[in-house]
Amino acid sequence: MNNTFSIILCALFLYTIRSDAFSNEAPSFVQEGMSYSVSSVQPDSSNSSNNTIKTHRKQQVPFETTSTAAAEVTLSDGLTLINTDPNNEVYYVDAIIDSEIYPLMIDTGSPYLWIYNGNCTDSSCLNKQLYNGSQSHTYATQTFELSYSTGSASGIVTSNNITLAGLTLKNFQFGAASEVPDIFSVYNFSGVLGLPNSNQASSSMLNPAEGFKIQGTTNASKFALCLGEYNSTYTNAGIIGFGADFEQLHDGQLYYSQAISNAGAHWETLINNIYVNDAQVEFDSVQVNGANSTIQRMALLDSGTTAIVSSSNDATKLHSLFPGALTDGSDYAILCNSTSLIKLNIGGQNWTLSPTEYLGKKYADDSKYAGYCASNIQGMEGFDDGTWVLGAIFLKTVYVEFNIDESTIGIANRSSGIKLVASNTSSSDYYGTFSQSSILNSSSKTNKSSSASSSSSASGFNIHHSSPSLYTLLFVVLSLLLQ
Repeated sequence: MNNTFSIILCALFLYTIRSDAFSNEAPSFVQEGMSYSVSSVQPDSSNSSNNTIKTHRKQQVPFETTSTAAAEVTLSDGLTLINTDPNNEVYYVDAIIDSEIYPLMIDTGSPYLWIYNGNCTDSSCLNKQLYNGSQSHTYATQTFELSYSTGSASGIVTSNNITLAGLTLKNFQFGAASEVPDIFSVYNFSGVLGLPNSNQASSSMLNPAEGFKIQGTTNASKFALCLGEYNSTYTNAGIIGFGADFEQLHDGQLYYSQAISNAGAHWETLINNIYVNDAQVEFDSVQVNGANSTIQRMALLDSGTTAIVSSSNDATKLHSLFPGALTDGSDYAILCNSTSLIKLNIGGQNWTLSPTEYLGKKYADDSKYAGYCASNIQGMEGFDDGTWVLGAIFLKTVYVEFNIDESTIGIANRSSGIKLVASNTSSSDYYGTFSQSSILNSSSKTNKSSSASSSSSASGFNIHHSSPSLYTLLFVVLSLLLQ
């Protein structure tokens, strides 16, 4: 059995003094000799001296499409396919600048769009599609910097016409990085498509959804995201759409909740309740949205994170409702034959995670924990304010509308039994050239350790990025192998 599985890629660019940017953490197998029953809540004191575990790369399950006759949905301008790497670690969309295609990682937790510049000589820029700044419509003197434990992404702020989903942003400002940290070296994307809740991090580098509305291309500053494969003649891992409600892609109504203002411009909203089957989870009391609560929590929807992550206390309370669950204090093991359902009430509606979503890789048959699977819900220190990061595990089950104008998050059940087809307009040509290249060379992959402390400065353009306090230690990239 191969004990090295795909590490989750998490990409969070958080604001003002400190940020944990483009880093990853994987739910893992509990360590033998360190595990205890979740129902005991606290570990035996004799095991408290060493809580370090070995991790594996989390298994991801693609969204299953039906094989029955499918209603066709046309990929018109504003709606495009997204793709993923062979290990389902990152989701990316192709952008076109000066007739060149740049695969950009989609990150709803990132403050702006930035691309590898042509003068970058770092290892992360080797054999990548680099931006030729000499063709830029405007080559600005402003600079940006995003810091990571392995180095910084830094460069100039420039502008050019950028085409996304068949729509063109004219003279759009973005970062062109001449320095890129080596954490990016194993992935073949050429930059990051930041899709924040606002432009608090920058007065000039906007969410593209805002840019489309400002120039009159769309009527609303909003975008929709559906992760997970759709039936289509084109290879895909979901869709992203700008400026509209793509009604054919969701079943029934959208359930809206208010996006809660925060310093990082993250897409945060209230979780009213969390259930395992019909049992409501009662947590330790923390202040959530200005009031103490034992049942409410804060959701942060982030396409750059694969797992679901909460505080260790919250994760332990949740797993205590799974019979026989084990933990080493951070990672959890659930019986693989679990049929329980996890329900998150957001916007007045329960959104369900089935065993397909919350169960990860199974333990080996000759393991002490044979019959158990790793849980895809992880506990970490630094989350004591009640925030739950809902990554791709959650986002692959639903249709989500991120509305900047109204500061709302709308969630609906994603449509099944549909087939995505290209239109006969210019978009058809765009989909025909959609990048199918591997975003990750897994054979040469090495794991880097990354914990970011991010601040940005510019000539006449000052940006400071800060994470909420719970994110100070979040998503450190581990280079660990399953023993």
